[in-house]
Parts: sequence; structure tokens; C-alpha cells
Amino acid sequence: RMLYECSDKFLSAGYQIINFCNMQDSYTTYSMLHELIFALYGFTDDLIELVIENNYENLSNYNNDNYKEIFRILKILYQKKANIDAIDKEEFIVLYEKIAQGKYFLAYDDLQYLPDASINFIKGFWNYALNRKRECQCVLAITVNTDILYNKNTRF
Repeated sequence: RMLYECSDKFLSAGYQIINFCNMQDSYTTYSMLHELIFALYGFTDDLIELVIENNYENLSNYNNDNYKEIFRILKILYQKKANIDAIDKEEFIVLYEKIAQGKYFLAYDDLQYLPDASINFIKGFWNYALNRKRECQCVLAITVNTDILYNKNTRF
């Protein structure tokens, strides 16, 4: 409940809300990254189909290197849904920078249910944002059910 109240305040302050809630057992790192990329960039299914077919070099509106890096990540995500480790941590910097540049409120509810790869992505962004030399307006909101957390291995 508190997470929703906080997100309402940030929404009224001009933040884009990206919710990762109700993730228990059904959420994967693949789906989290897929949803995050779609929210950050507003890609359409048609555009993604072109990316998967490797035809994105012909897209005149998406010629800069940042888009090409994101398209490369999307292509890997679609080809290897079960193996996110195929994406090098350094390749996520383009996503981290996009998040850090904008007014985003990222809400992760019940963090204890996320897979290790998702937690590593969040930790990677956290470290990137803390060590960034420029302002970061992104808000990272995390909730954890401590009753369950203390019955599992703590990864965060």
C-alpha cells in the first residue's frame, strides 16, 4: 500500500511510474527487462519484429548507437529467454543511463521473489547511479516481505 501511495506522489511530480509488482513465481528477468525496455523507449511490436529479424539497420529514426545497443539486447532477450547471462553487464550501461537521465519511479514489490539475475540488474543500476558524476532523478522503490526474506537466503 505504501508503495502505491509513494508512486502517486511521484506521478503528480511528473515522474513516469514503472511498476514491477505482483511478481511472485511468474516474473522472470527476461520479462522484467522486456517490460522495462518497452516502458523506457515506447517500442511497438512491429519494431521489435524488425529487430528480431535483424533489419533494424534500415530504420532511419533509430540510427544512433544507443538504439543499436538496445536492439542488440532485445535480440538476445528474444533469442535466449532463459539465459540472460548472454548479456554482458557492461551492455546494460545504455539502459542504466536511460533510466538515470529521466524522471522514472521504478517500483519493485516483493523483491525476495526476484531471480538472482534480476537482483543483479537492480544492484548494477544502483551502483551505476551512485557513482554517476551527473544528477540522477530516478527513484528506486523496493519492498521486501521480511517474514519470507529471513526464511530464504538474502541476496540483496
